[in-house]
Amino acid sequence: MARRLTEPVQSTYTLKPARIYNGNVGTITAIYGDTGAIRARMDAASGQGREVAWSASEFAGLRHGYAGTIYKSQGRTLDHTYLYHTHHWRSAASYVALTRQRESAQVFVARETARDTAQLARQMAREEIKAAPVSRQHQAALAAVSRTTHTLKQGGWAAEAQRLAQRHALGYRRGLKP
Repeated sequence: MARRLTEPVQSTYTLKPARIYNGNVGTITAIYGDTGAIRARMDAASGQGREVAWSASEFAGLRHGYAGTIYKSQGRTLDHTYLYHTHHWRSAASYVALTRQRESAQVFVARETARDTAQLARQMAREEIKAAPVSRQHQAALAAVSRTTHTLKQGGWAAEAQRLAQRHALGYRRGLKP
């Protein structure tokens, strides 16, 4: 006996024989308790979708499909999106989040995160921070490496190698660590 359902689900793994792929979204249409078989209609961009079936014992990679991350929705179009803004959003995430819907997008923001729309706009426009924090000591070392690299690129490979070797030898003679 089949139990009819209309639960939205999202796959978290891939089951190629059933044509279920990680990130697919669909609706459970039936569960057969006597055999453990499950049927679902997976969403498609064309609106038609496709029927898939599998055994619960061979595939358990599903979760409720009511919500997902911005990055899971990349490349997908939804009728409506409901977005919860946090202080972690940057411009790339904002772009992806705000371009997934056909009809409407609603953004929910806590007042502690953004006081007004101007602050919200600034937060959503921030660029990614790609540089790791570097101490002053490491900054000096990186600058020295940069100068050495520049010297070497100018054709002074042999002279620079000799200078570094002499400096290294002097350090050992004086009892210093190079």
